[in-house]
Amino acid sequence: MNLRDLKYLIAVAKHKHFGNAAKACFVSQPTLSYQLKKLEDFLDVKLFDRDNQSVVITPIGKKILEKAENAVFETEQIIDIAKLSKDPFYTELVVGVIPTIAPYLLPRIITQLKEVFPDLKLLIREDTTDNLLKALKENEVDVMVQALPMEMGDCKVDVIYRDEFYVAVPKGHEWETRECIKQSELDGKSILLLEKEHCLSGHILEQLCKLKNSENDYDFRATSLETLRHMVIGGVAITIIPELAVNKHHLGISYIPFCDPKPYRDIALVCKEDSARVGLISDIAEEIRKILL
Repeated sequence: MNLRDLKYLIAVAKHKHFGNAAKACFVSQPTLSYQLKKLEDFLDVKLFDRDNQSVVITPIGKKILEKAENAVFETEQIIDIAKLSKDPFYTELVVGVIPTIAPYLLPRIITQLKEVFPDLKLLIREDTTDNLLKALKENEVDVMVQALPMEMGDCKVDVIYRDEFYVAVPKGHEWETRECIKQSELDGKSILLLEKEHCLSGHILEQLCKLKNSENDYDFRATSLETLRHMVIGGVAITIIPELAVNKHHLGISYIPFCDPKPYRDIALVCKEDSARVGLISDIAEEIRKILL
């Protein structure tokens, strides 16, 4: 039994398909199948029930899988610790970013981060919170750029930015020239929001309790902030936009801040507490805070 075989086990459990698992591991399917058969013979247990239609991990396979994932993770941590001890910034970092942050934050920080950390290679993966949390757990991403509040489990959280919410209204709207909007004034208003898979909608509803009682005449939930923005420009309704995404050069739309207390979301870097890259990620978080000042 070796680390390679454990990685094959993890891949098949994830993909539920020997062919796809073999592609993910960059080996032929016969090679992967042969090695897993040897692993089953060595352990004297059946890891998978398979037929022409499906691959299902057995109960004992699930128990072994959990230990295999821990073994692979800890081994990779040992390798990481050794590499980082020589040069903590000469490495590759897979960064998961949610869609309501990625297009607005990354252009503001990437160039300067490259100047400060020239040997650090950042690989960006944009996805929803649920998918990125799963990827973080499965060690497919090293760090998430996530909006809070959110239950993060056993993770280290470095807050980098407080992102206040703004009311976005079309030009000519009665609120266009207002200095600020009271949260209570949104009660009963038709407000467009993102689909529920985006945590931003939950943050808005949580911070602005009155929205739960707002009228909604539209059977519509947007998949992006840009869609919401253009719906507002078109005069369909109003929406809530985080400060990071505010662009005052857009024609046909005005952004009005909230009166105190201002609702907001916190943007944070999130990684596993036991990650060998905790120190590196904290250094990156500190640099981002400086950039965003």
